[in-house]
This record gives sequence, structure tokens and C-alpha cells, in this order.
Amino acid sequence: MADASWKVQEAIYAKLSADLSVNVYDNVPPEAQAPYVTIGDDTATDDSTKTDDGQQITLTIHAWSDYAGRKEVKELGAQIYASLHKQPLTVTGFDVREIRWVFGDTIREPDGHTYHGVQRFRIFVQG
Repeated sequence: MADASWKVQEAIYAKLSADLSVNVYDNVPPEAQAPYVTIGDDTATDDSTKTDDGQQITLTIHAWSDYAGRKEVKELGAQIYASLHKQPLTVTGFDVREIRWVFGDTIREPDGHTYHGVQRFRIFVQG
């Protein structure tokens, strides 16, 4: 089976861009203004059965906010969750069996002003 991680990232980017109220980036441009969402690191592992080739892709999504408090970043986290958890996803050349939310975290960045939301999802694909 070919590595599905890039095709999955493209599909996640398209879905989040359509569903969220903020910009979504793979690479944040210097002029970007918070709030925004970034697609973070991923890991792909074998998830094949005796009869089907498969991969399990773990993908991290980051939300960034300069709002005074955690409200905005938590609202973005809720939008990300609603967009992805157990929702259908079309990935060219692959069949997505399921997307599952793994965890979420909210962090105040060392600058004392920026809030950072982290969510991890597990995507099961066959190809």
C-alpha cells in the first residue's frame, strides 16, 4: 500500500478550511493574524489485516489564539472536533474507515499572551 499520509493531510486541510471560521495553514505565513489553525505532525503505521492493506495515521491539529483567555482557543477546538471526529472524509485513492479524536490540550504559551490548543486524531485508512 502506498503511504496515505499526504492524501489524508490534503483531505483534512480541505475539510477544516470548509468547516472552520478561521484560516487553516500547513505553513503559517509571516503576516498571519490569530486566530488560526495549523496542521501539525503526523505518524503513519501499518494497520493491515490478513485480507486488506491499511494504515493508521495519527495527525495533530493546532489552534492558535491571542484572545485574552482560553475561550477562543477552546471554541476552535470544539469546531475542529465537530469537523473531524467520526465524520466522513474523502481521500483520493483510499477508503477512510474512521476518524477518531484521541485527546485535546490547551496551553498558555511562554509569551504569556498566546493560547495554543492541541488536538490529536487517529485516521484509519485502507488502500
